[in-house]
Amino acid sequence: MYRTTEQNSPPAAPGRTKYLLIAGFSASLLVSVFIAGIGLSSINAMLSRMNSIVKTNNVKTSLLHTMHSAARERVLLLHRMLDMKDPFDRDALFLDFNHQAAVFADARIQIQKMQLSPDEITILAEQGKLTNIAVPTQLEIADLIQRNKLAPARDLLLDNAEPLQDKVLQRLEDLEVLQKSAVLNSTQQAQNELDSLLIKIIASLVIGVFAGGLIAVIVGKRITRTEKELQLEKRLAQITLHSIGDAVITTSVNGAVEYVNPVAAAMTGHSFADVKGRPLAEVWNISMEDHAGDSVTQVLNEIASGKISNSTKTVNLQGPNAKNYAIEYTAAPIRDETGQLHGGIVIFRDVSEVRLLASQLSYQASHDALTGLVNRREFEVRLQSALDSSRIEHKTHVLCYLDLDQFKIVNDTCGHAAGDELLIQVSTTLKEVLRHSDTLARLGGDEFGAILEGCSLEKARSLAEKMRDAVNSLRFSWANKQFDVGVSIGVVPVSSDSGNLADLFSAADSACYEAKDTGRNRVHIFDPEDINIQRRQGEMHLVHRINQALEQQQFVLYAQPIEALTSSSDHASYEILVRMNGDDNNLILPNAFIPAAERYNLMPLIDTYVVQHVVQSIQELAAAGQRLHYSINVSGQSLCDENFSDFLLQELASNKVDPTLITIEITETATVANFSKATKFIAALKQLGCMVALDDFGSGLSSFTYLKNIPVDLIKIDGSFVRDIIDDATDRAFVKSINQIAAIMGIKTIAEYVETQAIAEELIRIGVNYLQGYYIGRPRPLSEVTAPLLAKNPLRLVK
Repeated sequence: MYRTTEQNSPPAAPGRTKYLLIAGFSASLLVSVFIAGIGLSSINAMLSRMNSIVKTNNVKTSLLHTMHSAARERVLLLHRMLDMKDPFDRDALFLDFNHQAAVFADARIQIQKMQLSPDEITILAEQGKLTNIAVPTQLEIADLIQRNKLAPARDLLLDNAEPLQDKVLQRLEDLEVLQKSAVLNSTQQAQNELDSLLIKIIASLVIGVFAGGLIAVIVGKRITRTEKELQLEKRLAQITLHSIGDAVITTSVNGAVEYVNPVAAAMTGHSFADVKGRPLAEVWNISMEDHAGDSVTQVLNEIASGKISNSTKTVNLQGPNAKNYAIEYTAAPIRDETGQLHGGIVIFRDVSEVRLLASQLSYQASHDALTGLVNRREFEVRLQSALDSSRIEHKTHVLCYLDLDQFKIVNDTCGHAAGDELLIQVSTTLKEVLRHSDTLARLGGDEFGAILEGCSLEKARSLAEKMRDAVNSLRFSWANKQFDVGVSIGVVPVSSDSGNLADLFSAADSACYEAKDTGRNRVHIFDPEDINIQRRQGEMHLVHRINQALEQQQFVLYAQPIEALTSSSDHASYEILVRMNGDDNNLILPNAFIPAAERYNLMPLIDTYVVQHVVQSIQELAAAGQRLHYSINVSGQSLCDENFSDFLLQELASNKVDPTLITIEITETATVANFSKATKFIAALKQLGCMVALDDFGSGLSSFTYLKNIPVDLIKIDGSFVRDIIDDATDRAFVKSINQIAAIMGIKTIAEYVETQAIAEELIRIGVNYLQGYYIGRPRPLSEVTAPLLAKNPLRLVK
């Protein structure tokens, strides 16, 4: 029997093994608990940070949206104010306009109080500077609208306010991009931190799996709950992106789509499930005007380079069902806290309606609302371009200036609706005659302009005659009435020697009026050597000077004394005469500028100026306890102008002055030519207490025939009869006859041009009531006449 010898190891002490197990379990348990505690603490800190970031982002996003909406609403309110006719509605819009400014400012103040990154501070400061520039411009536009200056308000809005406002909105959008990038970065960072914690916690659980089973279960439950909370926070961030009004697409580093919000899905026609993982170019199909190359590739390259990319031109997005959108976009990189690139975000919005509105406003700013033709502003731009091309490229063009001959008859007979319809028909007729390359514009009222580009003067003459024939062939019918229509056309060559726009328009206007003066319904070619044209241009210069004098109060009133031979009045009488300050401060006499004023219908404005200053003088004298009697000349144009008549009667009836201190002088010629209106006007004046004088009596062929039917108080005998009364028996007999007939009718007489003592003595023997002329007194400034009276030193007429 074999005997085997065993070599047994010493048995381990049961207590040692137990303690080792307990120690190992305890150690593993402590390590697991320690690691789990650290992990849980980190998760709580991360959740707290995420809650703070999301909350802060939501507040900032809300405030930025408020600022964005308020800024955009202010511009829209300006547009609505421009279109609003009712002043009360316009005031209501203006209040809303100011309210939006307050909303904008309050939101910005709240953002400034929040914790901001250096980039946010920089962008917010830039936005503030832009807003400080934009706000005064908007207020100026609002003020122009309130003062009903719509054209300059619209120009300022389009040219200045909207571009400035776009820059302000762009800065706000840059802030939004930073906010959205911050949310995505925070979410990505939280996910990375969670993954790291999970690995550590799982490792600790593996080490203490046997000893820390219960702890592992507890920690596992905590982790599950934490994941749900993180998913909830992530969901909240996604809801934020879903709820905004802009379209949002995020991509990976490689340009693959990772997320689209509902607005982006609707505009691109792709759902999130369809686009996830697809290249951005397949989802976001854009094209840029006047741009070659792959637009999406350009955007991705800029994202990869770390730049924020903004659309600077019109960008078109192809949407579903062949629908296209005009969009504005901003693209930015998404980075983590280390600066590593994780992808990109593209934010875009539909601006189709805004672009359409801008296009409509641009059209309205350059076209006439009634005829659809180019308006004067756009016409001047194109004429300047033609003038430049004639100087640089030596091209030949022609300017035509058209003025309808019978428009006033149609307008006065049938009303403005008929006048508008006539203008529309004439516009259509003229467009059919002109070439496609020519420009036809309505310059205002019944005036049209045409630029014949690349056209010789002979060809222009032929086209002008065709336009004249076409308009002349037009038979305009309205309310069972038919009217013949004609047009006078001035033709001016546009060359390198044409001067500036003002010179061209002046030449064309002179040629057009020459066509009118020589019979109307004619074509007249401008010739700078033409004496009539030179006279016309001289008148145009005077017209400009007259308008300037009216605006700048450069008319000067003179007063010439009228000596009463039979009156017992206690105050002196003067005829008011008017002078105009010239460019060299020399006085221009009436016979130099009155003909031009009459030709261009400026006399009602001059007469209004005189009346206003005479009324002011009477009021000043009355305040000093003094009185003077003034005679005011009223022209034939003013006599027929209802606005002037209403103004004068209202001034006299408003108790501003004593009407008995005023005599209105109307020429015999104007009275006879407008007999019906003149008699009504005279009756109204006499009813108020004014005296009325018939000026230049005897100059007409039917003086005595009309005299008995005109209820005047005074007759001013024409100076041509008075001047030679000593040497011409016929003139002396004529003066006697006028004086005798006037006396029989109870009308007093005034003799003008009393220049010598002999003339004065003869007129006294005849029995004339009043004398006026250089012998009685020369005209002198009204201020010199009234100064002694205003100083309470009464000036009495020496007889």
